[in-house]
Amino acid sequence: MQPNVSGIGRCNTHLNISYNVNPSQDDLIQGINVAQMWNVPRLFHYSVDHLKRQFAGKKIHAAVVLAIARKNGIPTLIKPAVEALANSAVPLHSWCGEGEILCHVDIQEVSAIARMRERLHLVRLALLDVPPVIHDVDCASAGSCAKAWELYWYMKVGRKLRRLDGEVSHQLWWIRLQDVIKAQVPGMGIGCLAQTVTTVANNECWFAETRVVEGATNYLMVTERIPDWPGN
Repeated sequence: MQPNVSGIGRCNTHLNISYNVNPSQDDLIQGINVAQMWNVPRLFHYSVDHLKRQFAGKKIHAAVVLAIARKNGIPTLIKPAVEALANSAVPLHSWCGEGEILCHVDIQEVSAIARMRERLHLVRLALLDVPPVIHDVDCASAGSCAKAWELYWYMKVGRKLRRLDGEVSHQLWWIRLQDVIKAQVPGMGIGCLAQTVTTVANNECWFAETRVVEGATNYLMVTERIPDWPGN
């Protein structure tokens, strides 16, 4: 049986690789598989390079890239693929039922991404609760301070936490920096605001988008496997 890599090359008694500037997704997958099977580094690097370019250009879905990377030992693609799948603008239901994607991914990959997305969602739900005010000893009106802070949290922070569109301004690290650390709350005492902001900004939940994604990346990580036949 003769391996056939459409658009990349054709395997007969030897490999005759013709350069294709715009290989398809199937071409790239076949190219990587043939390169691994026959130990052909040039074909492997060609296919991986184009895979990265098409992924960056959003021509290949991140879930497919993740699956290809794990099956073929390409660890450099694991993290960017997981990060793309963590983006709230790419809901899980938008791809986990698509046959063209599911034919590449396995249950371990889908479940890992699903758990990651669930944890990220639960973090946002937890942050929606209005944090208690830390009143300064010289606070003139604890009731007014608390009401001002509650209104600010609902109208400013809560609105952004509910937005799942992937915009930078709605990501947790940005909300923490711009709307918590730099908060300006009319009607709230300066001392109360300073103490409250310090406590709230140190909440571990704000760092979830980094740590949860890192955990999923480490769980899905693979050992690098690159063809190393000299002369290819």
